[in-house]
Amino acid sequence: MPEELRRGVSRIMPRLSDEQITQARCVDLLSYLQFHELGNIRKVSADVYSMAEHDSMRISNGKWFRHSAQYGGHSALDFLIKVRGIPFVEAVESLAGGAAPSSHRDKPESKIQPAEYKSTSTKPFILPTPNKNNDRVTAYLRGRGICKDIINHCIKVGLLYESINHRCVLVGKDDNGIAKFACERGTADDRKKDISGGSKKFSFTLPPDNHSSDTLAVFESPVDCLAHHTIHDIGQTGWDGHHLSLSGVNSTALSGFLERRQLRPNPRH
Repeated sequence: MPEELRRGVSRIMPRLSDEQITQARCVDLLSYLQFHELGNIRKVSADVYSMAEHDSMRISNGKWFRHSAQYGGHSALDFLIKVRGIPFVEAVESLAGGAAPSSHRDKPESKIQPAEYKSTSTKPFILPTPNKNNDRVTAYLRGRGICKDIINHCIKVGLLYESINHRCVLVGKDDNGIAKFACERGTADDRKKDISGGSKKFSFTLPPDNHSSDTLAVFESPVDCLAHHTIHDIGQTGWDGHHLSLSGVNSTALSGFLERRQLRPNPRH
C-alpha cells in the first residue's frame, strides 16, 4: 500500500493493520459460511452453492452473486459489508480474528441494509383474484392440447384457475397444501409473470397418483408439465411420477423439491 494511502487509512481506521485487511480479504464466502453458518448453506450443483437466507445467491469459485439484487463480490468481506450491512472495521476485525461479527450473530436482523441492497423477498404473497368461472383458461389450455380431465383435476385441487383479468394462474403449494408460489400466463397474449412475494422453492408441481413415487420429470414451464401428463394419460403408458416446473431455467425449484423429499438426483430418460 502506498505510504500516502497508508497514512490516510490509518487516520480513518486506526485499529486496522495492513495484515488484518489482507487476511480478511482472503476469506472466501463459502469458507466463512462453512465455519460459522453451516446450516445456511444449500448445495445447488457440484461446485455451486446458495444460501437458505438468500435463495437467489450463487457462490462458486471464490465469488458470489445475488441475482435478486443484481450485485456480487469476491470475498466474505464484501458479503458482510454489502449484504449484512456490517461496518468495514468490524467486518475486517472479525474475519482476521476468525470470528463472525457479533452484531449479526446476536441479532441477525438488526442491521439495516442500504436501500440499493434491500431484498424484494419481503413482499406479501397474494394470489390474483379469481374470475367467476374458468372458461377462458380451459379453452386456452385445450388449445394447447391439454387433456380436459387434467385441466379439471388441477382446477379442483387448486393448482389452476382463471384470474379476474382472464389470465391462467398456476399455483405451487407446500406439503400442507398452502399456496407459496404462482405464475400467470396470458390466455390471449404472450404475457408471463411470476406473482410477487412467492418462493420458487414451491413452484408448480403435479403430484403422481402413487404418492410414494420417487420418479421426477422436470420442465421449464407449468404448461409443459400438463402437456407431458397429457401425453402419458392419452397413451396409457403407465408412467407415474412428479411433474415439476422450474418456472424458468434456474435450479431453485428443483433444489427445494429435493430438499423437502430428501431425494437425490437420478436422471432418467
